[in-house]
Amino acid sequence: AESERPPAGGGADGCATAGARHPAAFVTPGPAFARGLTVCSEVLYGLSGPYRDGVVQQWLEYHRLIGVDHFVLYDTDGSLGRGGVLDPYLLSGFVTYFPHFPQWALSEQHGAVHSEPGFPSHAAPDAQAATHCLFSQRGLSEWVAFLHSPDEYLSSGRGLTDVRRELLEPLRPLRKRGLAVVDVPAVYFTHGPEEGLRESPWLPGRYVYRSNKPIELQGWGSSAAGFLNRFPSPLADPQRVSDLVSAHFPRGAAGTLYLDDVPQDFLRANHYGETFHVRPVLQPGHEWVRDESALWVEGAFQRLGLQPLPDGPRPTGPALHVE
Repeated sequence: AESERPPAGGGADGCATAGARHPAAFVTPGPAFARGLTVCSEVLYGLSGPYRDGVVQQWLEYHRLIGVDHFVLYDTDGSLGRGGVLDPYLLSGFVTYFPHFPQWALSEQHGAVHSEPGFPSHAAPDAQAATHCLFSQRGLSEWVAFLHSPDEYLSSGRGLTDVRRELLEPLRPLRKRGLAVVDVPAVYFTHGPEEGLRESPWLPGRYVYRSNKPIELQGWGSSAAGFLNRFPSPLADPQRVSDLVSAHFPRGAAGTLYLDDVPQDFLRANHYGETFHVRPVLQPGHEWVRDESALWVEGAFQRLGLQPLPDGPRPTGPALHVE
């Protein structure tokens, strides 16, 4: 009953206290697959201020334009809710937001432990959030996409503009045969061999060079099983995935199918790897390729009347390879 629901407050920044049911968990199930595609984030942090608010807004608006139905967002610190950038999306139902996820879902001590200097980033509870998001979409979403941060955009080599026509419809015959996971390659975009960024008020317009190969971090996962070194942003069927090795590796139930080595012309994740920090992102042996396939969104953003993105990190020389 409505009167039995906990209040939205109860913790810092309006977060429910640890052990209570988070208010964002109250979802009224609709008919099967009321949503075609839902995007799940990793457990984010430090996303406040004019530039980062603008990055989040453009990320959400881009995916709304191409037909994504819903976002489920997580953070450690409540920063996503501070500047009000999420308010219209929460009111419209486009976004479900879980602030202070570790404290709510795990323990109050988790945040203190994770804040210790030198604690590895992979120790963040991203797999727990991904599992929570995936299973929350059973009976609601046909597919879930794991876009880990606002610097990742679902796209393709042709420039993805319509998720339903270009993605969901082509996958349905395979889904009927048992498809559970689509291994979506992630590709780094950077400022390229030239000094400086392309001038644009929109994030996808600033980075028009990409690696000629998907992200594969040698030694990150395994020296024997190379696929564990991939850094994909997969699609998963919430009803057919039994568990997650991590947000990058959903494991389908017995007898289900995987779509591996997906061509970039069909689907990929554009990872704008210098959105928050100027850094070397190209792996050894990778080369720059100019790619303007996402520039269609510049006109779309302008027609929406979005505020231009403030200046962010600016490179002072050519993009470099990881040593």
